[in-house]
Amino acid sequence: MKVKPIMWTYDSQKDNKFPVKIRITTTSNGKTKQEYIPLEFRIKTNEWDAKAGRVKNTPNAPEMNLKIIE
Repeated sequence: MKVKPIMWTYDSQKDNKFPVKIRITTTSNGKTKQEYIPLEFRIKTNEWDAKAGRVKNTPNAPEMNLKIIE
């Protein structure tokens, strides 16, 4: 099982913010299944560090990153 935070860029709002979700990938009998769990916040693309899977460049980044790792 793999767990990775992602910014869901398929759902933009007028404020150009995107939701952050947790992607859970499991493989069983050669079949891969992905499940997405939405978190309770939205961010702009320049506030997301895709490599680290963390929020950056915003005053609320520490609180948001805590929600990601919970």
